[in-house]
Amino acid sequence: MPKTSIDSEAIDTAYQNKLGDLYAVLVRNLIEFPDDEQGSLKKFTTGLNVARRARDLANTAIK
Repeated sequence: MPKTSIDSEAIDTAYQNKLGDLYAVLVRNLIEFPDDEQGSLKKFTTGLNVARRARDLANTAIK
């Protein structure tokens, strides 16, 4: 199935939304757990890597 513009746009939008969610969680964790900056960063990084992988897989699926 060829990649369509609407498919690609939906994936990009979902990815951008997830990045916003991840950022909001990072900020909340930094506020709630100011002494665990590294733990907050690790959770954010894990989420970011998963979101990137999901985006890449979805783009592969619509090629």
